[in-house]
Amino acid sequence: MTKKSLEKIYMFAGTKGAMAYSADETGGNLPLDHGPWRFRREVSTDGPTFTAGADKAALAEVEKNGFAVAIFSIDLGDLSGD
Repeated sequence: MTKKSLEKIYMFAGTKGAMAYSADETGGNLPLDHGPWRFRREVSTDGPTFTAGADKAALAEVEKNGFAVAIFSIDLGDLSGD
């Protein structure tokens, strides 16, 4: 039996640069340590970013675990100009 791919997933924003995709539209399965989670939007998974692009691995993780979390941070380094 072949597992059917998810047609849509849900995007959430957490704290400390956390972004997540979840198979649960409420985000109830997302880790508490990056919450509270705020719903951003429903996302179709049939676009190129999920089939061959940057989000392909995230979609595989959602299919396996029910969610995928990424932490984004920016290091501006020394901005003193010295």
